[in-house]
Amino acid sequence: MNRTRIRLAIGCLLLVWGTSARGEQILATLVAPATDFGSPGLGVFDVQEVDLFIDPAATNWIAWNRFDAVIATTPLRPGEFLLGNNATEIDDFFSLTITNPDGATSTASYDRNGSFGAPIGQQAVIFGLADITPDVLRGDNFRTPQVFDEGGQQNEIFTRAGVYNFELSFTDIGTLASYPDVYFLVSVPEPSTVSLAAVGACIAGAMLLSRRRSAKRLHRRTN
Repeated sequence: MNRTRIRLAIGCLLLVWGTSARGEQILATLVAPATDFGSPGLGVFDVQEVDLFIDPAATNWIAWNRFDAVIATTPLRPGEFLLGNNATEIDDFFSLTITNPDGATSTASYDRNGSFGAPIGQQAVIFGLADITPDVLRGDNFRTPQVFDEGGQQNEIFTRAGVYNFELSFTDIGTLASYPDVYFLVSVPEPSTVSLAAVGACIAGAMLLSRRRSAKRLHRRTN
């Protein structure tokens, strides 16, 4: 089983920024590049991990996506851009464990599918209210489109501003295992509407995280 750990000091500086027609800014982090694992056997076949600074009060929504922007379209939602793609995504699904700044954890599964690749249950949205999150597009093995109106499945774990750890455990329940590019998208208000306090908190969080890591490295060197 492969295991990769990504550490980001500050989301607002190290992520890719994109502008949405919805009047928001999208911050995209590539958590895992597309990989085909062949036939690894049943169970967890890969684990990816990332730390992101999140201020729930200044965040519209968080979701995973195969693209670094909300660009999918379908005749089922004319004129609308959606998360996802008109196809199956993770083969077969992943469990996401989030650890908040106080050490509390929450685990939930995403992107499950059933017979002939038909999507089942929560697909993409991690945090946010259903009335403001993008809809989610999925397809089965025959590329039959379905649209999901999702709210965040793990809203309760986002309690305050700080560094959140996201651990993705990719699981195979069949013969083949793979995933596309896995981006975490974080939607925040446009810069003109983001308060200086929120930006300051983001920078302060990054500095604190950096100092803690520097102290740990120094401790290792001196012992």
